Amino acid sequence: MATQTQLSHLRAQSAIDCDTLDVSVAEALGPFADCTSNQAIALGELTKPANAPVLTAAATIALSHPSPTPTLVSEIASCLLSARILPHLTGYVHTQTNPLHAFSTSDTVADARRIVSIYATLSPSITRERVCIKIPSTWEGLQACRILEAEGIRTLATTLFTLVQAKMAARVGCTYVAPYVNALRVHFEEGYVDAHPGFEIAVAAQKWYEVVGAKTQVLAASFVAPHEVMRLAGLKHVTVSPPLLAGFSQEAFVHGQAQSLVDAWAESVQETEMGELLTESQWRLELNREDAGRGALKLVDAINIFSDVQEKLDALCAGALETVRAAA
Repeated sequence: MATQTQLSHLRAQSAIDCDTLDVSVAEALGPFADCTSNQAIALGELTKPANAPVLTAAATIALSHPSPTPTLVSEIASCLLSARILPHLTGYVHTQTNPLHAFSTSDTVADARRIVSIYATLSPSITRERVCIKIPSTWEGLQACRILEAEGIRTLATTLFTLVQAKMAARVGCTYVAPYVNALRVHFEEGYVDAHPGFEIAVAAQKWYEVVGAKTQVLAASFVAPHEVMRLAGLKHVTVSPPLLAGFSQEAFVHGQAQSLVDAWAESVQETEMGELLTESQWRLELNREDAGRGALKLVDAINIFSDVQEKLDALCAGALETVRAAA
């Protein structure tokens, strides 16, 4: 009998999504369920010399639009990178809206619609049924999710650190939520450790969804160590980075080496109905009161970090626009 790897064991427990836009990872370790992306992942790929043609292609396509902007180039480039991975997926490609618009419902809706149209332009086969739009789970972002889901555009409430966010995401009809196990800062500041990781939030959200019959699925993200992923085996989805995927694919699974919180969860869910939408003031108050406001602080910090990366990505894309214009 072949030895079961940690990766195969995890696949038997949860759908695995790849946390990368590196197509070689998808080719080597796929197929995956979904593929996620964000501004940091896109920037990491687009600064690789091998992907220079992708950036040039994105700038060239953008110049055919009436108002080519660096942000448009970044969106097109992200879609081009995701499109390469689509053949290795059974589900969706995930593309994140502009974090600089995290506090604007109208701008976020416009971003999402444009991203869906970009995919359709790249290939008729990349219909909205294969695309999921990642939106920061601010009040404004969640209202954008409500509008988009009503139009048939799948959404994922990302940068999620609290049950307040998770419950509102289900009430507005999000397809997914992405609870961050660790604050986003752990990936950007060497030595930073999240003293209050969000394992329980991810599990509690899934249990609540099951009890109230929500369509929304949990897609846990922001892992930094193998044991963190294994602690959440049994969630609907887990998003795993290339280094962790590579390790799981090479290491044998040993029964009893890790107990999943999903299996061990014993806390009962008190609410049995989804309940009504909160007003904006009610939601903001609950967000800031949950866990002494830690999740609210992590949310703002994550948006700030992603916004900084978006500006770096725009600068890179502005250079690509100028280069293509000059060569025309």
